[in-house]
Order: sequence, then C-alpha cells, then structure tokens
Amino acid sequence: MDYSRIRGMESGQRLAFEELICQLGRRDKPAAKAEFRRVEGAGGDGGLEAYWLLDDDKKVGYQAKYYLKSSDINWANIDDSVEKALRSHPSLKKYIVAIPCDLTDKSGPKGGGKRGWDHWETHKEKWEKLVPAGQHVEFTLWSASDITDRLSNPNAEGLKKYWFGDFEFSPQWFANNVGFAIQSLDERYHPDDHVEVSIEKLFKVILCDHTIIEDIQKRISKVCRLAKINDPENILGSSERNALDIIATTAKALEILSSRYSPDAWLEWPIQECLDCVDDMSDAIHPLENLIWSLKEAENKPKQSSDYKLSNLEHQLREASSACYSLRSLLRDRYISKQHESSILLNGKAGTGKSHLLGSVAQEAICEGRTAVLILGQHLGGENVWGQITRRLGLGDLNPDVFLQALSAAAEATKRRGLILIDAVNEGGGLALWRNELAEFIARIEKHKNLVLVFSCRYEYTSYIIPPKLSNKIPSFMVQGFRTPEEQKRAARVYLGKRGISQPNTPWLAEEFTNPLFLRSACVALERDNKKFFPKGLIGTKQVFAFYLRSIARNLGAGRDGSDDLVSPTMQSIVAIALDMAGQRRDYVPHSQAIALIAEKFQAYPTPPATTWFEILQRNGLFRLDPDPHSLKADPFLMAEELTRFSFQRLQDHLMASALLDNVENPALALASGSLQFIHNGERILGEWAGLTEALSIQIPELFNEELLDLMPGDTDHWANDYSVGGAFIESLKWRSNESFTDRTLHLYNAFLNASDEHFDIILQVSASVGHPWNAKFLHERLKARKMPQRDAFWSVQVNGLSLEEGSTIHRLIEWSAFEQNNQTDPEVQYLCALTLTWFFSSSNRLIRDRASKALTSLMIINPGLYDKLCNDFAAVDDLYVQERLHTAAYGACCIDGNEQRLQSYSDTAYRIVFGSDVVPLSILLRDAALGIIEMATLKNCLSQSVDVQKCSPPYRTKMIRLSITEEALERASKAVGGSNILSSCTGWMGDFASYEIQPRVSTFLNVSLTDPEPMSDAEIRDRFKEEVIEICPVRSALLKRMRKITHNKFRTLLVRLEHNNKKDEIKDPDHSEEFKRLEKQLLTSLNKEEKARYRKEYQPYFNSSNNRPDRLPHIDIKAAQRWIAKRAYGLGWTNKLFPDDRSHGEDHSRSRPLIERIGKKYQWLALDELLCSLADNKWMSERRSNGSRLYATPLDIGFHRDIDPTILLIEDEAQAISQGVEFDK
Repeated sequence: MDYSRIRGMESGQRLAFEELICQLGRRDKPAAKAEFRRVEGAGGDGGLEAYWLLDDDKKVGYQAKYYLKSSDINWANIDDSVEKALRSHPSLKKYIVAIPCDLTDKSGPKGGGKRGWDHWETHKEKWEKLVPAGQHVEFTLWSASDITDRLSNPNAEGLKKYWFGDFEFSPQWFANNVGFAIQSLDERYHPDDHVEVSIEKLFKVILCDHTIIEDIQKRISKVCRLAKINDPENILGSSERNALDIIATTAKALEILSSRYSPDAWLEWPIQECLDCVDDMSDAIHPLENLIWSLKEAENKPKQSSDYKLSNLEHQLREASSACYSLRSLLRDRYISKQHESSILLNGKAGTGKSHLLGSVAQEAICEGRTAVLILGQHLGGENVWGQITRRLGLGDLNPDVFLQALSAAAEATKRRGLILIDAVNEGGGLALWRNELAEFIARIEKHKNLVLVFSCRYEYTSYIIPPKLSNKIPSFMVQGFRTPEEQKRAARVYLGKRGISQPNTPWLAEEFTNPLFLRSACVALERDNKKFFPKGLIGTKQVFAFYLRSIARNLGAGRDGSDDLVSPTMQSIVAIALDMAGQRRDYVPHSQAIALIAEKFQAYPTPPATTWFEILQRNGLFRLDPDPHSLKADPFLMAEELTRFSFQRLQDHLMASALLDNVENPALALASGSLQFIHNGERILGEWAGLTEALSIQIPELFNEELLDLMPGDTDHWANDYSVGGAFIESLKWRSNESFTDRTLHLYNAFLNASDEHFDIILQVSASVGHPWNAKFLHERLKARKMPQRDAFWSVQVNGLSLEEGSTIHRLIEWSAFEQNNQTDPEVQYLCALTLTWFFSSSNRLIRDRASKALTSLMIINPGLYDKLCNDFAAVDDLYVQERLHTAAYGACCIDGNEQRLQSYSDTAYRIVFGSDVVPLSILLRDAALGIIEMATLKNCLSQSVDVQKCSPPYRTKMIRLSITEEALERASKAVGGSNILSSCTGWMGDFASYEIQPRVSTFLNVSLTDPEPMSDAEIRDRFKEEVIEICPVRSALLKRMRKITHNKFRTLLVRLEHNNKKDEIKDPDHSEEFKRLEKQLLTSLNKEEKARYRKEYQPYFNSSNNRPDRLPHIDIKAAQRWIAKRAYGLGWTNKLFPDDRSHGEDHSRSRPLIERIGKKYQWLALDELLCSLADNKWMSERRSNGSRLYATPLDIGFHRDIDPTILLIEDEAQAISQGVEFDK
C-alpha cells in the first residue's frame, strides 16, 4: 500500500492516517465485553488516539505517527507520547504504535547509524523501564506491512477503497448524489414549503444529535442537583437513612450514566439503566413526602420554627420528584426509546409527506457534514437491488459489503452516524424487488453500527412488501402530514403566509387540510388564480372537495392554466371513475380502464406530448396507483395490473356515495335489499366499506333529511352500537351541511351523549361553525336556560375533565382565538368562539378558566364589539364565576389596547351592566375590573357623560349579611344535600378553605358599621394624644420620652443580647420601675383632670406588656363567617345527587389550590365573595393595616384575592413546550 496516497481530510493526511488507525483498532476487538473509546483532541489526549476499555478496567491503547520513511521518524516525539500515555492511563495493558512505513532501511547519512528496528528495540526498552513496578505493558508496532495485512482482510476491503481513493466519497460527492435524487422527487419535495413536524425528532435521535443528548444530560443534571437534599436527618431523624442513601446512590449512578450519552454510534445509550435509577429514586422520595405530610397534619398545633424547615424539605422533595418525572417522560419518549435501532420503516398514506420528509432529512444531513445517500424506489427495477444502487451512485457493480464498509468508514471519519435513505419502496420494482430481498438488505446494513437505514413505503403496500417476520422486528412510524394543531399552524404560515393567502376562517379545518399534498395543491391553485382567500362558507365536506377539485382543474399544468377549459372534462373524469367504482361495487378501477375512461372525457383536447391525461391528473394529486391485493396469489410469471384509486380516501368515498345515491329514491329500501345493501351483511358494516358508510352518513341526511342509523334494516340500537355506523353518525355532525340537521338528529346525539361522555367534544367542534344549527348560539341558549347547579352538573363538570394537551379540541379553540386572528377573520366566527370561551368561565378547572380568559382578551383586542354583545348575552346568567371573568377579560383588553374609542364604549357598557342597577353584583373582582375600565376612561378623558363616577366607587349599596348560622343549622343543611365536604372545608379545624381563604380575608374587616365614626387604631389614638396633650409642652414631651425609653422592650433586649453573643445570664435588664413611677407622677401632675383621664385611657395601656394590651376594635366573628359561607354554598344549589363524585384534582401534598377544584369549592368561593362584598360595603377595614382602619378600596386591601393578571396574554407555543418537558431557568 502506498500510504502517501491516503485520502487527505480537511485537516490533512496526518489526521487521516490517525483516523484510519482508529478505525482498524475498532475492528480489532480484544475481548467480548470491551468498549472502544475515541480520544478527542489534536494528536490525541494523554498520548493516545483511542483505546479499548476491558471489563477489568485495563486498556489497550493506539498511537498513530504519520512518518512515510523510517529515517524520518522522530523517536523523541514517540517517547513523549508514550510517557504521556503511561502517566494519563495507569491501567494501560498494551500500547500499539502505528507507523505507515517498514523499519528496514538504515537511518542517517550514507547509510550510517542504527537500523529502524534497532531504534524500536532501544526505545521499547526505555519505555518498559518507565512502567511502574509490578505492572506490565506490552509495546507493539504496527508497521506498514502490518497495517496492509489488516486492510487485506475481507472485512476491511471497504476501508481500503475509501482511504486510498477507489471511491471519491467526499462531502461534495455525497451532496451531488443527494441533489440528483432530490431533483427526481420533483413535485414531492419543495424545500421552500418545508414544515417542521414532530417525526423529525426521530432522525435527531437515531443520528445521536447533540440537541437530544444535551436535553437528556440537562435533565439528568437537574435530578442530581435536586437530589442533594439539605439536612434531612436533622428534620426526619436517622430512621429514614435508608431512603436518603438510595437517593444519593442513584444520583451518583445517574451522573456516571450521563457521560455515556454520546454521538458515537457504537455506544448504545443507557436508557433503561437511567430509567431504573429514576424509578429507584422516586420510590425513595414518595415515602418521605408522605412522612412529611403526616408530620405536618399529625396534630392541630401552633406554628413552630421547625415548620419552616419541614416545608422547605417538602419543597425540595417535590422538586426532585418533579425532575424525576420530567426525565422519565423524556427517556420513555417513543422516539428516544428507538435510539439503538439500525433500521426504521416510515409508512403513511399518499400525499402525507414521506418523500418530502426524507428529502429534507437528506439535505439537512449533508449540511451537517454527515454521510448520507438517498435512493428513490422509482429508480429501482426488478434486478438485484445492490447492483442497482451502486450503479445509480456511479460506483458500477460492486460487492455490497465492500460498499457498506466504505460507507461506514466515511461515516466514521465524520464521527457521526451515516444515513441510507430509501424512499418509496412500493414504487419501481416494488413488490417484485423488495419482498424477497428486504430482509437480506437490512441484515447487511445492520452489521455496521454507525449506519442507519430509513425506508418509506405507502401504507397500502406495507403488508405486501414487508414480510410478517420482518414487520414484527423493525420499528415503524406513520407519517401523518400535519396532525397536530401546532403543525397545522406552521403549515399555514408556510403554505399560506408566504403566498399572501389568508387562513380559513375557522379553528377546525376539514381533515384534508392536514394532508400536505392537498394543502399545497390548493394553495398553488389559489396563487395561480391570484386569489388571497379561501372561499367563505366552505361548510360541509362536499363543498370543500368541490372547491379543491375546481382549483386543481383550473391549474393542471397542461397549457390552459387559469381558465375553466379543463374543469368540465376533469370533473367528468372524476365522476366517471366514481360511477365505475359504484357500479362494480369496488373501491378501485383497473389502471388501463382508468386511462381509457379519462381519455374519453378529454377527447376534445389534444394529449400533451409523452404523457396521458390520466398521468396529468395523477401528477396533480387526484389519483394514486395501488397494488392488486390478489397479486400475491396470482401467477408469478404474470405482472398484475395496478389499481386506480382517488388520492384521498374521503374524496373517493364521497364521490362513490354521490354516484350510488344519484338513482336512489328510497334509501331504506336501498339499504335493505337494493343498491346499498352490499355495505353490510345484516349484522354489521363490512370493513372495506367503513369509509363509504361515513360518507353516506353525511350525504343521506343532506339529500333525504333522514339519518342512516334510522334507515339501516333492523333495530336502531343495534346499529348504534356498530362503530362503523354509530361512529359515522357522530363524525357526520362535524362535516354535513347545516340544512341536514333535524330534531331527530339532536335526539340521537343526546342518546349517544347520555351513553358516553366522549361525544361531548362534538359540541365544541361545531361551536365555531357559522350557520351551524348547533353552534355556540345554540349552546348559549341551552345553557342560559338552566339554573347554575343544573348547568354545572351538565356543562361545567364536563369542561373540567377536558384535556388541554396539544391536539385537544379546547386547546385548539383557545389557541386559535389567542394567536390566529387577523383583519380578514370573520367577526361572526370570533363571536361564536367568544361565546364558547365565556361559558368555559363556569368551570372550576383553573387552568381552563385562565387560558380561556386570556384568549377572550385577545379576541376583544381584535374585535372590540364583543364586550357589549357578550354582556348583553350573559346579563341574565346566574353565575358570577362567568360574569367576573367576562369583565376581567375586557379590562385586560383596555389595558393592552386602551384607545379612546374602546375605553368610551367599554366604560359605558361596564357602567350600564355593573353599576347602573340597584344592586351591584356581589363579586369583588367583577367590581374591580368594571371600575378599572371606568377609571382608565376617566384618566384619558373619554368617559361617557352617562356615567356617574360616584356610583362606581365603593362602598356600594349592599345589604349587610347577618352572621347567625348555628352549627346545628349547618349540620342539617349538610345532611339534607347528602355531603359534608363543604362543611368540613369551611369550618373544620383542618379545613383548608377555612384556614387559608376565609380567615385571612374576613379578618381584614372590623365589626364596626360604616354608619359609625371611623374607628381609630391604638397607634392613631396614641399619636392624637401626643399631638393634643403632650407635644404642646416641652416638659411633658421630655417626661414621656424618658418613660418610653426605660420601659421594658423585648425586642430591644433581644438586640442587646445578640450583640453580646446571646449570653443570657450576663445580660440583665436594669430595674427602672421606681424611676418610671416617679416620672409618671410628674407627668400626671402637669395634666388637668380631663387630660389625666385621656392619658389613662388612650396612652397608659401602651406601657403594659404587649401580651396584656387590650384589643380595642371588635373584629368579625370568623367562626360565624365560616358557618355562613358553608350554609350559603349549600344554598347555591350543591347536592350530592347533582355532583356525586365531586373531587378536586391536580393537587399535591402542599396547601396550594388544586388545578381542578370540585364544584362545591366553586360555590364556596362564590359564597365567600358574596360575604366579602357585604363586608366591604358595610364595615370598616381592620386596624391591622399599617395606616389603621380605613374604607375598603380595592381587592389588594384583603390580600391576594386577585387570581389572574389579564394584561399578560398567552404565550404562543407555551403549551407545547410544557407538554414536551421544556425546562425554563428560574
């Protein structure tokens, strides 16, 4: 071998030779359990390029020196490397020095000096003396001949071809070949239209991308950091030592495992080991959390200093437990769990973006400097697959193992995993090529751990091409287009935004809009027609498809784009195919027949060169070709004809349904024994016609105003339990035309809803549909007509259980309202969404209430007229939970966009609805929000003249509540409604609501009526006495000042003690009692009779011990207030019959409010609010404030009563980030 010809990397031949030696070393495994490790850094680190770590912790190290002649060898340089290696790697067992020359020539001028081998022996002897006593290191030379022998091994043939120029395999070579393949993808890949989808994470995982590694290591680091718990034994005692040891041990184990997350493809990530550690740590933490909970709740004791330490420890454990959960969720991710796989199958239906995905991944891999090849199935025929691939890559006929060895070497040189991408194995040779070769193809690639194969296949072909044994072995993932709302938003920005096309006016799009092919085709068609909007009123599936087909037909790319010339033959062709399918009772047309049918419809138009009209329609995404399902049983010598189907299954189903119903007059008869009987066998719908059944569930009501469920032969209940019919009915409610809803439709839906809560979601999905008979207006009238308890039992309980995860209906409604508004959005859709959002406010799910509130604020900002409309709509609704957030959302809109027109309009509405009536609503926050709107309008001088500002400020005219409920009366109320949760929560000694919500708020009020003079605090009374009696005379001032100074003061004594290192025995307060008596006598002598009386009443108590000072001002009886609130909560309508399983959810062991509070807790909040309003309107505030007693002004006067800041809007992508476990620095 001529080592001067070694492929030069970007950093030169020296580093290329080092890389070659590392690759040969990796293939020379010394023991079964050995682990190969590369050493990064110029020239290696510590005298080694790489080493094998044996199971006894011994090492076999490699050092490469690029000297092409023996005479050029710098032995001192090698000495230096050896010395470094012995110092840095004391467990070294064998040291291999690789040099690309043979030690045979004489060194030095004129052949004098030592021979090369003499130098080796001399230095080897020197190195052996450096080895510490009792150890042995074997020094071995790999000369050029040795290296050549290793490269001559059949398993290294590819390395030789790669490193010595037989293959180019340069970054440019890989880029060119990927580029050629991408050009052949044509319409299937448009880099400018790339939309990031979740499945792209799969490629980051299998390619060991640094972002994935960093995420895992960051979460491990957080777990380890939080596992270092401060002083747990001082709080819990030594009995919990075992659990604490487990936490510490598993944290150390995780720190070690963290280093094994590496981009090195040969190292498998320790996912399961980390999961085991996390589970062990969690199992140790949970009993400690329970113990702390028990300690805190063991007895009703006064607060002690140890309580803070206990709470702090509880917080530490909760944080550690949360970090464990976050790490566990990440490691169990469906993509990360497949990191070790070498082969991946992607499948998906036509047009979902499989080819685009692989093209994008290939381009990104090239940009990252990876080794990647992209092969298209359409380029492969029926010959040997490997020969076709190597010829396609310009390598000629090549042994596949040699090709893969070279590819592996190229990937290893980049220190990154390499990619082999095969797009659409169902195309080209398809079944004939792959069914018998795929297993062998995969097995060859899997021998190379740093290569990963990803191949795609149309879903319909998967069972024909992938043998069952292989299918069970290879992990597969479905490419589904834009499935999540987040992906749909990104797609809208890419496909619509860059073309200047406004988004459709609804939160929910037809299913086809999630298909990249459908969406791009529609957008391109609109762009070519120079249109900027989707047509308004795309209601119902048939209208969506009609728009799509017409748009495509106007832009077929066949010479008449932009005109309607080809619309008629295109539609006729589509109908002809559908009629043939319907007539033959099959969901396909043979390929040749489809060509003929379409050619007939286009006979008036010349066929474009080198193509057919079928191919033109297929290229535009209207048709697809599928395998014949009977081809597996057919004569192997005969080539089975492919079958033509519509690209979109729902389009095909609806076209077939339309064709079948064209000649039907009596659908019940047709289903029983006529043209539609073939879809069922009398007992159930046949599986192959499930999609057609769904289409019939839409079209039969549209044509006949009857439901398919009722028309099926036999019992309606029987068919309702058949998912194909029952599910089709529910699904039809989203996509049928507005005119097809009848009273019977509603009756059937209610029956389904009574049977299962899962159908509740439909109400929300149709709520924003303009003109839909069941939209938000219908919902509003239904809910408004009910009393709050009945409404909560039907509606609020259901809303409480809704998921806010990405993809859920409520998440989509909130996100669309918050982020997807523009000047073209239909105001009617905004109004419908606003109605639904406002009804969400009745929920006791705090997260839903908060997010819905902020979403409504966003809608009000873009559509100011919503506030007045909603106030009128909800004026008669008996739920202050709803009213409060409606006004709060409006206040937020005023703060964010406080233009004068808005403020004038909103202040007028707020005054009319809230302050213009005789009784101001009994809600602290509602009043606060409405007053805030009016104050902002006042500030900007745009207040309506009809507003009386005096009526808008507290106190308001509210009748004072008598707190006279007895314990016996409360017990009777509790028993009457069948539940004691409200009683316990409001009055029990462990009642969270009593202690943490009622007591702090109610205690801010005095039991002194506003009709009485404003009471004064002790401090104010003393200050008044000093001002009026003492400070008028300097002698009096001096006497009182001295009296105050010598009076015992616990705080002053404590400070003195601290200054003297807490020496209690040495610090004694002097006795000033006699001096105080003398001074007080002198002061009294200087006062007249009236002044003396005032001194004894107003100032003398100050000198008493603080424990003995009288509490001058009467406070509200907290116990009586608690009983009243509990009784009132029951009176609002809570009963066990209405709310049989009324529990809070999303709570931990702390006293924080649960995310989802029980309905009974909602009624407690309403009752508390009612009492607080009464107190604020009738009682003076407590003296406990620093400025003494005062009149109530804002919710801040009673503590942290405000529970939302409406001026902070939702953050886009926040929900997604939280669901994916994104960590935010605190």
